[in-house]
Amino acid sequence: MIQFAIFLIFPAIMCLAGSMDLFTMTIPNRITLGLAAAFVVALPFSGLDLMGIASHFAAGFLMLLVGIFMFTRGWLGGGEGGS
Repeated sequence: MIQFAIFLIFPAIMCLAGSMDLFTMTIPNRITLGLAAAFVVALPFSGLDLMGIASHFAAGFLMLLVGIFMFTRGWLGGGEGGS
């Protein structure tokens, strides 16, 4: 039962983030932080070993670096708004 709830958390938060982005063109930090917190809470129930957990964090860090690179090139917005 707990695994079923865990697998519903991510899609629910992503749907919330997507709908907020669609209607307001912003994704509040609390949603992003909630997603990160849900991941950390779900880790003990995931059955991943230390290498699997490390690979998830490495992938997240790599995507952060890719996003920073794209932002510095002007290829990706950073939530700064504008007209």
